[in-house]
Amino acid sequence: MNAQGWRWRASVAMIGVALGIVIYPNIETPNDVINSDWPAFATGAQLVVRDPGRLYDLDAQRAVEFQVTGGRTLITLGIKGILPFLAPAWVAVVAVPFDLFGTNVGGRLWILFGLACLALGAYMAVRPRPPSEILPVFASVPTALMMLNAQLDGMVALVLGGALALWSRPYFAGLALGLTLMKPQLVVPAGIALLVARQWRVVAGWATAGVLLWASVAVLNPRWVFDWLAAAGTTVQPGAREVNLSHLGTLFPGGLQTIAVAILTLAAVVAVVVLAWRSRQDFHATAALLVAGGVLAAPHALPADLVLVGLALAIWGKARWKDWLLLSAGAAIAAFVPAPWPTIAGVLLVGYLVWRISAWRPARAAWAGAAPAAATPARPPGDNNAHAVGPQFEAVRDPPAAPPAMPGVLTLLMRCCEVVVAAIHAWRRVARLIVRHPHHRVALVALHQLPARRRVGRALPAGDDLHAVLLAPGV
Repeated sequence: MNAQGWRWRASVAMIGVALGIVIYPNIETPNDVINSDWPAFATGAQLVVRDPGRLYDLDAQRAVEFQVTGGRTLITLGIKGILPFLAPAWVAVVAVPFDLFGTNVGGRLWILFGLACLALGAYMAVRPRPPSEILPVFASVPTALMMLNAQLDGMVALVLGGALALWSRPYFAGLALGLTLMKPQLVVPAGIALLVARQWRVVAGWATAGVLLWASVAVLNPRWVFDWLAAAGTTVQPGAREVNLSHLGTLFPGGLQTIAVAILTLAAVVAVVVLAWRSRQDFHATAALLVAGGVLAAPHALPADLVLVGLALAIWGKARWKDWLLLSAGAAIAAFVPAPWPTIAGVLLVGYLVWRISAWRPARAAWAGAAPAAATPARPPGDNNAHAVGPQFEAVRDPPAAPPAMPGVLTLLMRCCEVVVAAIHAWRRVARLIVRHPHHRVALVALHQLPARRRVGRALPAGDDLHAVLLAPGV
């Protein structure tokens, strides 16, 4: 059978799997709904309405979740015997309309809404390619895991696809990206990359959306951000099924776990941003690297989050059937094997796919600089002139060497270091000025007069005069 026939059979099979994923939430039992993460979201929805000041209070959550589950208790790994609500507070606000339908119906609608968001986000991400390109994303094991666990990744995929569709309008693309803060830990490399690339309009839109989301709950509980940050640190637990690199830090002794997790997270973020910088000439490869690398570099990522890796492959547009098969196989392994094997499987899987997307291989690096004229031109039909073929193949035997990629990487690292050093110097100056000057309020107001750009390492003028320091040239 030819390749077209196999492709048609594969499409029919994937349509069948996708229909099964959509149908299952409508026929699953109430116990299946309760055995997902929906009770945690329903608990947050009820608390944000009834008692927003105790949204992240585990004792309050235990009482509400006991009612949501009908008296059932958690028998798997949890925190204080429950599956707590630890997402940002605006997720609880989004879950409120679904909770109005009750635990059973509301959970099913929540799952179907997530699947619809995933389909629409994947469709916007693959445009202008045919809609059939979303089938490998939807008919995959990560999508099934997202559905069974009632996770939020579909909403994240929707806003990522919307941002790509709106990229010609940077501010609106940033507004769309703001909704990725449903799971902010998955988009850390994307945020750093936008800052390094100086995409200020996108960053401004993202910040605007973040402020609006914060304000939506701040009117009910102004301190919710601090409560959330304190509770979010409890998500990193030894024995959890996670697929991010930093979770390997939990294998260290207790006193070193936090430091190991932080170092691994930072290393993964830097590696992903560097790879994306190297691929900046290919927009789709860059976007795919940041999406897939976000899972690898996240402080907390579950096997269901691998659906975003599938979205990254769809954005890339060059994945082969072996890549999709490997993604589903790796997600299945991460979902069923005991810890710490899910982390090892997930890191190897996502790391390999990120490497595939970045195309960082010596063979391709040597050919990357070949001029288009070096490619073998097509012969006219019926041209069997043998001597015309020889010189054409001779032209591609010794392609020109590719320009070295190291200067680009060094430039990126130097820019990152420059930003960090400038921030440190600025805050040291601010602290020194506020402490020395008798009028603190004047010092804070005068900070607005600081120039937008500073030269790192420039010596400050002598003396303690505040205005002389702030208004000195080059400071």
